[in-house]
Amino acid sequence: MFGGKLLRAALNPAGGRTGSLSPVSEVIRLVRRLLPALVVVLAACAVLTILVQPETRWETFADQSLASLGYYQNWELASTVADYLRAGEAVSPLQHIWSMSVQGQFYIAFLALVFGFAFLFRRRLGDRLRTTFVLLLSVLAVASFVYAIVAHQSNQATAYYDSFARAWELLLGALVGALVPYIRWPMWLRTVIATVALAAVLSCGALIDGVKEFPGPWALVPVGAAVLFILAGANRQAHPTTRDKLPLPNRLLAAEPLVRLGAMAYSLYLWHWPLLIFWLAYTGHRHANFIEGTAVLLLSGVLAYLTTRFVEDPLRHRARVNATPESVPVIPWRARLRRPTMVLGSMVALLGVTLLLELVRIAARALPPAFDVDILDVHHRSKHDAPSGTALALGAAAREARQMPAAAGGASGAAAAGDRAHREGEVGFASVRAGDLVGEHTVLFAGPGEALSLTHRATDRGIFARGALAAALWLQSRPPGRYTMGDLLAQKTIT
Repeated sequence: MFGGKLLRAALNPAGGRTGSLSPVSEVIRLVRRLLPALVVVLAACAVLTILVQPETRWETFADQSLASLGYYQNWELASTVADYLRAGEAVSPLQHIWSMSVQGQFYIAFLALVFGFAFLFRRRLGDRLRTTFVLLLSVLAVASFVYAIVAHQSNQATAYYDSFARAWELLLGALVGALVPYIRWPMWLRTVIATVALAAVLSCGALIDGVKEFPGPWALVPVGAAVLFILAGANRQAHPTTRDKLPLPNRLLAAEPLVRLGAMAYSLYLWHWPLLIFWLAYTGHRHANFIEGTAVLLLSGVLAYLTTRFVEDPLRHRARVNATPESVPVIPWRARLRRPTMVLGSMVALLGVTLLLELVRIAARALPPAFDVDILDVHHRSKHDAPSGTALALGAAAREARQMPAAAGGASGAAAAGDRAHREGEVGFASVRAGDLVGEHTVLFAGPGEALSLTHRATDRGIFARGALAAALWLQSRPPGRYTMGDLLAQKTIT
């Protein structure tokens, strides 16, 4: 489903991400992302309806076109109790839009829930806001699932299109995001789960009669399988056997042809059903044979590619360009080639380390000389330098703040931990190299009767690459010159 940024904000409704989101801008982004392709398909269907179908069906098509544009097509079909998947020349060419309508309604309701919940309870709940929000989503998911079972037994044909009966399937997407940090499965378990999940997704269409069984308990099979498949490839850095690896089934679906197919999945979904229905109406056949079905799929793929290439992508990329804040100066690339080079003079492109350096300077200046300064750096067993470069930078920050001479305790003003008693006016260092620890730096200010400890811990090696990319994106809008991560931190522009 769509709305990934909103779901991430939902899992941290008290954080800055939620505050940076605007309900109006999110709705505009959604409309710009979905409506253009839908309008193109509706226009083509209108022409084919006039050419292929009798006049007695034109009014029904007009009603369903408005319902599709207004994203209430599921309720329009529920009022007529249309039998979905009963493909034939008399079936509506817009019947498949019901699922997009459900997702659109869910997105708007979820948007209101996120902002409303954060606005009402941010101050009251504080740090418990995220946990409470996850519990709220869980309650809503359970309520929707129970309602789906009851509605399925009462009137399955109507329940099939019911938005609340389908809500639990979408709410699980947000709840899966909350589970990701706790997934620490070894590779063999991930592979088994991914294989079983993929087999369930591929076979449920043949083994389960979705038209009759959904949205009842049997819908748990495809939904649960999709959830397990996602979790099988999630949080791989948490286990040594899965770092930088994907289970085999996930690798297969990550192949470039399938990724490209997924990129145009929305347009492909919009085109495939109308083409099938119009073909059956034109030929008078009740079903499409293998050759006809293959031709419909191929034509759908071509039209989906053209729609993605010339309708979806241009609007999506233009939106990103227009989203550049007006307060950030944009320098033309030709001017950049003629101007001096920009340099980021920082050893580690991490805002956390940059903030730690500032905190060390503040503490070193504020605490009296009786507080010894010692630095402990912990890294994986393959790291050879000790102390690390970051540890030495932390020591230099403490010395500069206390105005210690560089020669104190050696050329670097450092005392090796454990070789002799700590002397006033020097910085002590200790290093640990063990296992596959990513990196941790602790600065200890130990004085008479009390001590202060400042720690930065990296739990994912990817954070170094993401920090460098964030710094590079920030640099592209700066005038030529020399910058540090401290300048970036002061701007508070990284999200």
